[in-house]
Amino acid sequence: MDILLINVVVPMLFSYGKRMQNFHLVSRATGILEQIDMENNRITKKFLSLKLEKPSAYTSQALIQLHNTHCIYKHCLQCAIGLQLIKQ
Repeated sequence: MDILLINVVVPMLFSYGKRMQNFHLVSRATGILEQIDMENNRITKKFLSLKLEKPSAYTSQALIQLHNTHCIYKHCLQCAIGLQLIKQ
């Protein structure tokens, strides 16, 4: 059920809200993500060592986006998390 909410309902609600300039719907979509537990998949498991405070589906979606736009292309120097990991 959570996967359907995360990958179908929330994106549709968010897109519809943006399209109609109804920021209450946009806020509701992000609020739903904040109430659902963080996804447990191969991408989010890579970030577990970061000790995230109160991880949610909102966080996991952000991490998946970060992975797809930065990690895959090794753009670590353009990423705050990547820079912090390099410093360690």
